[in-house]
Amino acid sequence: MSAADTSSLSPAQMEALLNEPALVSPDGIYNFIDPPNQNLTFYAALFTCLAVTCVFFLTRTYSRLFCVKVVRIEDYLAVIAFGFYLGYVYCCYRLADVRGAYVHQWNYQVKDMSNFIYFGFLATTFLFISLLFLKAAILLEWMHIFASHTRNLFFWTCQILLWIHILFNFSIIVAYNAKCKPYEKNWNSLLPGACINYKPIDVCSAIFNLVADLLIFVLPQKVIWSLRMSLSRKIGLSIVFTMGVLTCMCGAFRLYWTYAYQNSSDATYNLCPFGLWCLAEVTVGFLVFCMPATPKALATLSPFYSSFKSWVNSSTRKFKEVPSSGAHSESLPNRPRSKVYQEIDEVNLIHLNSMGTLKTGYNEPSEQVYAKAAQGQPTTGY
Repeated sequence: MSAADTSSLSPAQMEALLNEPALVSPDGIYNFIDPPNQNLTFYAALFTCLAVTCVFFLTRTYSRLFCVKVVRIEDYLAVIAFGFYLGYVYCCYRLADVRGAYVHQWNYQVKDMSNFIYFGFLATTFLFISLLFLKAAILLEWMHIFASHTRNLFFWTCQILLWIHILFNFSIIVAYNAKCKPYEKNWNSLLPGACINYKPIDVCSAIFNLVADLLIFVLPQKVIWSLRMSLSRKIGLSIVFTMGVLTCMCGAFRLYWTYAYQNSSDATYNLCPFGLWCLAEVTVGFLVFCMPATPKALATLSPFYSSFKSWVNSSTRKFKEVPSSGAHSESLPNRPRSKVYQEIDEVNLIHLNSMGTLKTGYNEPSEQVYAKAAQGQPTTGY
């Protein structure tokens, strides 16, 4: 129903409309209370990517602040990108919290859709901004590593790609946020107003970022293999920069799910894999940016790790050397002793033989000894 139609509805009719399913079910079955979902898979992927990104980002931060002790403009850009990355993760979490992850749209009611689309809209905006700053930081990092004292072909290629990337993605962000008037209609389709067809722009954005990922991967590889160093060092250095392959893979899957999401009526279901592949692309992008600084950080942390390992081994040896018995048993001669169980009551300490019979002069069963002792009666053999 269009916004023009909803404006003429009575409150009761509007309430009935909001309680209707957001999409017609193909089998006529609806579940608005506990629909089938894949929350466990979605949250596991979400928090795994978040944990990996945090570890590598903090490792690079430690390397820049305490090892190299140099902070450049790309480090500040990465901090901004990381902040919007956290915002994207939060929006993905809230998006799945509306009714669940991988839930078909016919299990949503119309009144739930505006909340779902709102977090999807925010997540997409945060994604574009994070990619804008992150890839700019990567290109600046490449220029500082491979062309810090020269203005060669590599430098100018990075410069051209950097400014095309900034202008293109900035335009995408503006267009995405201005596609509907009024602004609130971006997530509430029942409001009166108009929206442009944004689907072609979204697909073009995915294609552009995939091409940018390919160029970011290829550029350092060409420089590395032209350096004058041994083959083993070239291979080792090349491996550090091969995370770009994963970025290209994630970008390709993002392009596929962008097309699938834009051409599917089941938006709530298809937005989840689309969102996860976008998350994977940004996560691997952070790995590409942070990986070159990781060896330096690990090299400085290795002495602390060795000291900690030595301390643990020393403490373990000292613990093993401590006698298993108490101080009283140390003063006794080292002789074989039978295993006994000790039962403590209010009066006496009774030693019960583990085999069931005390070695007394009369071989009185231990059960009788224990019973007599509990009653305060004298026992034979003591």
